[in-house]
Amino acid sequence: FEGAPRTMFANAHGALPSKYKHLKTKHGVGLRVETDNAGLFGRTQLHGAYAYHFPLSRELMMSTGLFAGSVQQKFDASQIFAQNYNDNSLSSGNSKIIWPVIDPGVWIYSNKFFVGFTLQQMLRNKIKNIGQDSRYTHHYILTGGTRFKPEKGNGDWTFMPSANLKFAPMSKPAIDVNVLAEYKRTLIIGATWRNTDAVAA
Repeated sequence: FEGAPRTMFANAHGALPSKYKHLKTKHGVGLRVETDNAGLFGRTQLHGAYAYHFPLSRELMMSTGLFAGSVQQKFDASQIFAQNYNDNSLSSGNSKIIWPVIDPGVWIYSNKFFVGFTLQQMLRNKIKNIGQDSRYTHHYILTGGTRFKPEKGNGDWTFMPSANLKFAPMSKPAIDVNVLAEYKRTLIIGATWRNTDAVAA
């Protein structure tokens, strides 16, 4: 129906060849394009990603990376029906802005566990000319999980429980608890629960 939310995206990722394979280092790159439209609002995002993986020990690896690009957001006030058209939020009319995005992160992992930290909206961009002026705030994401095979059974199944904590100043933290079950590295099923508003499978 008219004005219904629509989301489209495409992504690609891969590893770059390394000249020093004996060091067990790896370089990963990626690209993501996404568009979101919902009523009077629209957003287009283009991001590139890079990560450098290096060993901390024989069984432990670390990765540092960067997710960077730009976001274009638009607002079409010409389609609004309001009682008060002098509202400051509507005075800008049709608006379109573009701002840069930089999200750094770090990841430590092995065959048995993983833990990571990401800082989103690092630049705290100020949003102007779309409604009232505002500024993005930092979002902190902490992730951790483990991977194991049950002691009983033939080893076909691998389980991966994990948790994700996302928090920002002056906001209630969001906690995701996830469980994935992998069968012979060909099929994965899972479920997640969020403390604020969601259950998924």
